[in-house]
Amino acid sequence: MKQFFLYSFLFLITSVKTFGQNNDLELAKQFAANGEQQKALELYQKLFKEDNDTYYADYFNTLLAFKKFDEAISITKRMIRKNPGDRQYVIMLGTAYTQQGSIEKANELYDGLISNLPPDQNEISLLASQFYRNANIDYAIKIFKEGRKLLHNDVIGEIKPKLLMNI
Repeated sequence: MKQFFLYSFLFLITSVKTFGQNNDLELAKQFAANGEQQKALELYQKLFKEDNDTYYADYFNTLLAFKKFDEAISITKRMIRKNPGDRQYVIMLGTAYTQQGSIEKANELYDGLISNLPPDQNEISLLASQFYRNANIDYAIKIFKEGRKLLHNDVIGEIKPKLLMNI
């Protein structure tokens, strides 16, 4: 019986914490939608400190909106150290550099990703789609071209006419 109460108590504590985070996230989104960017930034910062992985993208985008490039770069470098194999953070770092005006640094990062492409069609497609989502179509195309060379496959990244009919 004692264990039941202990487990119930632990469940209640974690549920309250999770509910509070979700409530703060909704509040931050509401502040952003209402043009109260400073309040949104403060909440995203608080959430990011509690859980880096979950709230990184929201916090990063808010920092970029405020042109707080140094902080965006700093947290992204921290995420790269924490998740060294996750290329999305390298792309986000390049995005921050680009918006800061350091295009050479961004291109250096992107070229490094291209030169270290894994010989895996799924990884190549995933990386190209991450560039595409970040509005960097030129590098998405470069990824597909390099992937074709690497895998000796001329159809990687090609859109099939039949697929277009289904869109």
